[in-house]
Formats: sequence, C-alpha cells, structure tokens
Amino acid sequence: MRWLVLVALVASVVAVPSTADAATSWWTPEERLGADEASIEEVHDVVLTHDGRLLLLYTLPQSIRVRVQSRAGTWGEPTRLFANSYPVHLEGAAVVTDDSTYVVWTDGGSTIHVSQLVGNDWVELQPIVADGSVTHVDAAVTPEGRVAVAWDEYRSPGSSIVLATATFDGATWTEPTSLEIDDSLREIRLEVADDGTRVLTMRGGGTTTSPLNGVYAFTLVGTDWSAPRRLSNGSDGVERANIASTRHGVVIALRERNHNENDTWNARLITFGNGSWSTKTLPRQTLDVGGPALTVGPDRRAQVAVAYEDSVQGPWGEVRTYRHLGGATWDGPEIAISVQGAHWFGDGLGLAIGPDGTSVVTAGIYHPELPGLVASVRGPGKPWPDAGLLGVGFDNIVEVHPVIDADGVVHLVWKSGRGWWSTSGIAIPFDDIQPGAFYTWPVLWAADVGLTTGVGGTDEFQPNRSITRAEAITTLWRLAGEQAAPPSGFEDAAPNAFYTRAVNWARHSGLTTGVGGSNRFEPNRTITRAELVTLLWRLDGSDGAPPAGFVDVAPTAFYARSVNWAKHTGITTGVGGSNRFEPNRDVTRAEAFTFVHRLASSTDVSAAGIASPSAIDEPPFGLRLQPAVPLD
Repeated sequence: MRWLVLVALVASVVAVPSTADAATSWWTPEERLGADEASIEEVHDVVLTHDGRLLLLYTLPQSIRVRVQSRAGTWGEPTRLFANSYPVHLEGAAVVTDDSTYVVWTDGGSTIHVSQLVGNDWVELQPIVADGSVTHVDAAVTPEGRVAVAWDEYRSPGSSIVLATATFDGATWTEPTSLEIDDSLREIRLEVADDGTRVLTMRGGGTTTSPLNGVYAFTLVGTDWSAPRRLSNGSDGVERANIASTRHGVVIALRERNHNENDTWNARLITFGNGSWSTKTLPRQTLDVGGPALTVGPDRRAQVAVAYEDSVQGPWGEVRTYRHLGGATWDGPEIAISVQGAHWFGDGLGLAIGPDGTSVVTAGIYHPELPGLVASVRGPGKPWPDAGLLGVGFDNIVEVHPVIDADGVVHLVWKSGRGWWSTSGIAIPFDDIQPGAFYTWPVLWAADVGLTTGVGGTDEFQPNRSITRAEAITTLWRLAGEQAAPPSGFEDAAPNAFYTRAVNWARHSGLTTGVGGSNRFEPNRTITRAELVTLLWRLDGSDGAPPAGFVDVAPTAFYARSVNWAKHTGITTGVGGSNRFEPNRDVTRAEAFTFVHRLASSTDVSAAGIASPSAIDEPPFGLRLQPAVPLD
C-alpha cells in the first residue's frame, strides 16, 4: 500500500490542542519488546529482510539475539547468536542483499561471525578470524550485491589499532585490507559507493589530546587507503556519524558543538563522490540540535532530518528535513514537526522513506503534563501533515528506529525510560476516513490500487455522499484495467469528460446499453443499489445463483438475478444485518467501494481481469488501529 504505519496511544491522555479535524495516521497498540526475557540493553539494527519481514538485532546482558517478525505482525521466538556468563562487548549489524539477509557480529574476541537467514532459521557461515581482539564492526552491500565488512583490531596492549575490511561472496572471504591508526576509537561505520570506493568513518579519541580526536573518514580504492580526513571540529558533543550510499556517492551527517563560537551547535552534511568532498553546514542553534537523522529514498537521494530546540524563547521544538541534490547542494528545509511548549525536544529523532515514497519523522518530547513520542507520516507526494502524539506518557525517548515496508506500512522500534517498544501504523490518504467503519479498509484498498484519489483533487473521500453513475462506471473501468473502446454514442456523454473513456468501455463491453432502453447514460444522476449490483454482476460474468431471499426483492425485477448473485458471493448480506436489500435507495460512496472491494476479493473473479486486493485488504497485523492525537 502507499500509506503508512505506526504506533499506539495509551488510553489516558491529557487534553491536547488540535489543529486538525482528523488523524493523518493510525497506529497499532504498542508492544513491549523483551518483556518475556531480560531487559534489552541495545538495539543494533532494525531492517526489512530480503523477503519483506521486519528484523530486530539486539543484545541482552552477555547475549546477542535476533528476532524476525512474520508478515502477520507477530514476533518470532528470539534466536540466540551468542551467550556467555561473563561480561563481553557485543556488537553487530544486519545487511540485506537482493536475495538474502545476513547478520554480522562479534563477541569481543578475535572472530567476526556471519549468520544467514534461511527461511525462519539462522545458519552460521564461514567467519573471519582477526589477528587481534575485535570491538567494533559494521557491514554494507557492494554494487555487485556482496557483503562488505569493516572492523577494528587491538593486537596487543599499547599497540596501534588496525582498521580492516573484507568482502563475502556467500561462500568465502577476500583477503582483508588493513590500515594502522595511532589512536583509540569509539565507533566505525562503512558504506560502499557505486564505483566500489569504500568510505569508512570512525569516531576516535576521547580526549582533546588524542591524535584522531573527533570524527574522521578514510576511503579505500582497491588496496589504497587515503589519509584520514577530519569531518568534525572535535569529539565533544559529536554523535555517531550517520552514513549512507546514494546516487551521488556517500553522504555523512553529524552534529557538532562549537566551543569557540558561543557554545553553539550545528549539523554538518558531508558528501564524497567522484573522488572529491563537499560540506554543507546547517544553521546553528544556541541550544541543542538533535540528529541529524539520515536516510535514502527510492530515488537514491539522501534526506536528513534535524531537530532544533529552544527552551528559552518559547519553548518550542521543530524538525526540519532536507533533500540532497548533489555536491554541497541541498533542497529545504521543510518543516516536518513543530511543537510549542515542548522541552527536551529532538531526542529519539528518526527518519525513514519507504519504497513507495511514504515518509515518517519521529521525535521525543517532554512537557510536565505530556511526555511522549511524536510522529509525522506523509504519503507519496504529500506535504508533511500535523504531527500526532503516539506514545503518551513515554518519558525520555532516547532512540527510535523507523522502517517502512513495500506496502507503505511504518514500523517503529523505540527506547524510552520504560524499555524497548514496537508499533506499526499507516498513513491515511483521506481526511474524512475514520478507524473502525465498515468501509475503512475497502476505501484504503481502493486508494492503494488507484481506483480513487480523492474527490475533485482534494484529500476528502466523502463516504456518505451518494455516488453518481459517472463515478461508479469510472471506478469499474479502472478496476478492469482502463481498457480503450470506441465512442459510446450516448447523447448525454460529453466527449472530454472524466468519465468518457469509462462510459465508452461500459457500452462496448455490454455493462450498459442505456437507461430504460434509451440512448442516454445519465452520468450525473446518482445510482441505485439495484443498478450498481447489476453492473457488478455483468462485469463478473452474469452467473446464476439461488434466490437471495430478501423480502424487498421481487423475483421478476430486472435486478433480481444480480442481487441473487451478490448475496451468494458475499458482496451483500443485507442492509444493517436485516433481510432487506433496499434496491431503489441511492448507493453511498462508502457502500459502493465496499461492494467493489468484495467483488475484487472474490475467488470467482480471478479470470475476469479484475485487479485483486492488495496487502491492505485487512487491517495490518489483524489489530485495530488507533488515531494519533494531533498536536499544535
């Protein structure tokens, strides 16, 4: 589907001022992760597997584990990759190729392990045995679809650190290429550009006297390492350097503190491509700057989100997004979230873009009466909507991992002061569709497969308005694949109206021959339930069926056979659970799209060339979604 996901609301909530009449996203109730085992210490990665499932790589005390979520939304049993009785430093990363999913991890010894997901099982492959103890490890995918790994080695007390990298082709490892550096380090990150250049960043040192204090980058072409390039002005206040491979090379995003400039904070966006570096420094802030969060969209352009907080002038918090256009050029900012009265804004900043263009931005907020997790989810091509407060009462949101799957469902895994949690949600394309209505999922399905884009180019579906004959026939034409046909010849069908091609197809295919035997189609008249079911029956092939048994359907009426078919196939069960069909009443848009969805869901129409329902034909994960609370 083309819309999003997410989280849930706790039932008790203080009053929140609203600037929107309807929720822009719905969320499933949050689920506590690790509730049945020891508390999760760290989440290393949340990714989609090669077959579209959600993967969680995490550590417990002295144990590194991985869990995979089924497509039904249920977390599988954890697989223990390593466990020991004494404290060790455990670190890992998940990496996904076109045809497989791998987890690369280390137990603090000299071995780098590689586990491959095969069905629901993990198979350990050939490991890398280093010449010293390994503390940090990261992985990326090469342009050829192979797994590249980078790690550090401490070979003896007091010696230099060795950075190393190797490539795995699914069976064997290449000979590692290594580089000695005269410093300690706290983190490494790896990406591979389209031309095969490896870019490795490290956050080194720990004191201002460390030789490589701050964030540095190294490039590797073949076996040739570059000299270290300093990316930040210092280590104090510099968070991890997020890194991603894009159409323009490799993009690195970090924040830094400027002690010599009134103790300001800023975000720095750095690009490496075609052998050269470029840098853009975003506006500085006298108080904290959150993030930046970095992701890559389906167009392989980088996007970043940066949180700005001002607890003196306001207080307020704001998340701005930027899109990379190449070199040092960025488009933006766009305001994704703006919250008044918020303190501690920007912790838990997250950003993700799905394959269909659905986007989500998250941030943690704190207010004496309203701590929680805020999210803004937008559909493809849409502006950022009003943000919604999701996890109410979740204090100290420090980390959020957002992922969006191919159906546009948003998955969140986040850490608060109460542990690790997960939730899922979906972006709603229409402002007037609410959870729990009988027509909710049929309308979302119809939007997903392109049967409706909103009334008159708006974000309204207007479920309770009667549908016109022109609208109904256009919907069926789209359902059948928008087939071309000669002009209908109806005297009241305009040659260039939105419904013209649909009416041509309907007459040519025998769905309609004119109203009451005339040469008129009456496109602007509302359509009755009897007329619509008759059109559906003809589209399906006009099969016979036993009598429906409705008390208000005469056996000799023109629509009797179509109503019999509709009852037999489950397209209708009666109005409001009664034994009445109400054939002469106008059809609402909600009823019409529900009928169409049921037709497309029927196994009887598999050979009719009708679009089948998408993954959104049932609520994601079988759970009832709840609306987010809109914020000012």
